[in-house]
Amino acid sequence: KGTQTWQIIVAVPFTWIIGLICLRRGTLGWDWVDKLSLTGSAISIIVWMATKNATWGITIVLGVILVGAMPGFKSAWQDPSRENWRAWFPGLISSVLAIFAAERYNMDGLGQPIVFTFINIVMIFLALRKK
Repeated sequence: KGTQTWQIIVAVPFTWIIGLICLRRGTLGWDWVDKLSLTGSAISIIVWMATKNATWGITIVLGVILVGAMPGFKSAWQDPSRENWRAWFPGLISSVLAIFAAERYNMDGLGQPIVFTFINIVMIFLALRKK
């Protein structure tokens, strides 16, 4: 709803592009993070349906997103040259603006932009780090 809807609408095409690039250039296979992310996503949907409370589902999914970011953090820590801070900067700006534009200051309104801001900040710092 509102600002977050536009942030997601803009983010989804870029996520698909990154996903397609990863299919071509990434490594095949499932590790524990992939399995945990898929399981957590499924659990969030089940919790949401069982409790009829979207906040619980959102909270679990945000945790899953953070777990899913860990391989990227690890990769950028091991070899900062693999990441370009300029590629992460627009996402940071978008997330920060979404925080200021939030209609509700609760988990539903702020959870996603705060998590995205955190991930973008970590990736930018890791990309700028000299090894």
